[in-house]
Amino acid sequence: HCGDTDLARLTYSFQAPSYVSITATDADASEPLGTNPADAGTFTVTRSGGLAGLTVLLAKSGATTAGDHNAIASSINLAMGVNSATIALTPLADSMTESDEAVVLTISPDSSYVVAPSPSAGLLIHDNILANGTGLFAEFFNETNVSTTNPPLYNNRIVSRTDATINYTWPSASVQ
Repeated sequence: HCGDTDLARLTYSFQAPSYVSITATDADASEPLGTNPADAGTFTVTRSGGLAGLTVLLAKSGATTAGDHNAIASSINLAMGVNSATIALTPLADSMTESDEAVVLTISPDSSYVVAPSPSAGLLIHDNILANGTGLFAEFFNETNVSTTNPPLYNNRIVSRTDATINYTWPSASVQ
């Protein structure tokens, strides 16, 4: 199918379909904290097959919002003969205490390439907010032996701590 000449092989290489995949080559990212910079995560878009230049379309999903990380383009270019390109995701500082947030990039279908069987990759942005103050402490006893005839022994003590978020609205009238 390629023929015997170098020109035929080269022509085939340019006309062969590109198979495109994406991986999270650094799947852990962290917000900056104080003088410590953010720890960026990295996606890598890879192709096999054809050599012609192509633009790979991307769709972002996950729990993050626009202020959680740098902007991510909706496409990435692979120049002629280039087989891979990286996309850096740099978390941005915020003042929210939050759980890890996922960022998922998915290769969108296009007629210029074939999407690999695993078209998506994800990474996590870890929060770097330090808890301030002492928070709220809770102390309770996890007793399994309590009944109407057995009083609690209070020997399975559990202490927990959480930093509370309190939302309130001041009324328009003065408060004394």
